[in-house]
Amino acid sequence: MAIEANLASQRSVGAKQMARLKARLVELSTRHRQILDKSLSGVFSDSDTKKLLSEAEQESDNLQSQIAAAESSEIVPKEVVKKGFAVLQDMAAFWQKVGLTTKQQLQRFLFPEGIPFGETGFGACKTAFRIQ
Repeated sequence: MAIEANLASQRSVGAKQMARLKARLVELSTRHRQILDKSLSGVFSDSDTKKLLSEAEQESDNLQSQIAAAESSEIVPKEVVKKGFAVLQDMAAFWQKVGLTTKQQLQRFLFPEGIPFGETGFGACKTAFRIQ
């Protein structure tokens, strides 16, 4: 299926990006140690050392934030995709089975600006960006 191939591709890209971020984090750790070593041996002044350490720590914090964000937004497992396909294949049966809260959540997801009633009946002003 095309969707499974797309998910596999996205997982591969995500894994490569994660590896790149972690490798850069290791490089920064090494740089941090090098800055301290050069500072202790008198190569860098105290002000230069503080500046360089601050820059390295700031980049390290940024990378750790990116890693945390990437880990929290992992691609959905195959079981979730299969369940989603099952729901989409028989949307009418799903709609009849679910409760009011689920119906409202689905409507908000699909039509974030609501479903207005006008002269021609119900209609959607704007479809959610997620499904366009």
